[in-house]
Order: sequence, then structure tokens, then C-alpha cells
Amino acid sequence: MPEFQPKWTVPTGVVELYEAFKEHGLTAEEVQSRKYVRLKQLNYLMESNTIDKQLFFV
Repeated sequence: MPEFQPKWTVPTGVVELYEAFKEHGLTAEEVQSRKYVRLKQLNYLMESNTIDKQLFFV
């Protein structure tokens, strides 16, 4: 699609995300927590014996 001209760029997206995180009070620590990182949540559920290694609820 040679005629396609994106209106959004990576630097613009980074600024947009930064501003949104700041506006909503999100910290780097929170964004990297199990609340937002699926693998951390899955590990937590396995460690708490809520799910098994096949990801089924126990």
C-alpha cells in the first residue's frame, strides 16, 4: 500500500502512553506487576495451587 501514510509514529505512541500512564497514576512497578503481565499472573496462580501446569483450575 504505497499510498498509505500513517498518522501515528512510534515516538508519538510512546508519548501518548507516557501521558496516559501519568494521567492515571500508573507506575512502572505497577505496569510490570502480575496485574498487567500475564505470565506473572499464571505463575502466581500455579504457586498458589489455583491452576495446574496444564493451566486447568484445581
